[in-house]
Amino acid sequence: MANILIDGYNLIGIAHDNLEKARIDLIQKLQSYSKLKKHRITLVFDGWKNG
Repeated sequence: MANILIDGYNLIGIAHDNLEKARIDLIQKLQSYSKLKKHRITLVFDGWKNG
């Protein structure tokens, strides 16, 4: 089993009209991937605004 750390905002990028939906979609995709591959994933969303 691998431990994977993901910066969610870097993975999503900034080209989304609906950031909340993009976060939810990413979480759901990573949950499915984690179950399939038996990996432990830590997903972090921080610092999406400058300053």
